[in-house]
Amino acid sequence: MKRFFYSWVILSFVFAFLLSAQPGLAASSKSRYYSGKVVSLYKGTLSVKGEKGEIMYFAVEKETVYTPQRQPRVGERVEVKYVFRKGYNVAQEVKMVPVKKQK
Repeated sequence: MKRFFYSWVILSFVFAFLLSAQPGLAASSKSRYYSGKVVSLYKGTLSVKGEKGEIMYFAVEKETVYTPQRQPRVGERVEVKYVFRKGYNVAQEVKMVPVKKQK
């Protein structure tokens, strides 16, 4: 009887731990957006300078989608859809944004 009780208590703790860890995993896979001008694109890393002058770095993978289907050039405005995975910002989609002409 004691053996069954201890097994049930351990199983309950494991189950409670797994339930409490689930929201943290879901939050890290949420897509985010960042826009600005391309500073550099070098060996799987995309650097983008935002409106306030801060630079964010993104890992670029084979699965990264470019719209239109080409890599951006330095100085070009982009909008990056990314996720935070394993300590890195990983770009999922890089969309080139046309600059609006002033009248």
